[in-house]
Amino acid sequence: SARLASKMDCWVCGGNMVGSAASFYIDTEPDPILVTGVPCLICDQCGEKAYGVAAVRVLMAIKAGPIEPTRLGTIRAYDYALAAQSCEDASSSGG
Repeated sequence: SARLASKMDCWVCGGNMVGSAASFYIDTEPDPILVTGVPCLICDQCGEKAYGVAAVRVLMAIKAGPIEPTRLGTIRAYDYALAAQSCEDASSSGG
């Protein structure tokens, strides 16, 4: 089991890092990978995440491909700038 330091201060803001689990996105071509339930520490102030060595090893193995996915699906990908422009266009046209 992956173990992380029980007490750690966030290196970004100095906040308290709390044990949790998070989703981790790996930008691969042609299909991106989403890994859920990754053990980590999350800052209770700014949300910065820290992953232990064991978790990183598993993520690297998943990216390398020898591990079969738990489920297959589609991830909707958005370009932020294009989405923001669509929002601006919709609000300026009253929609």
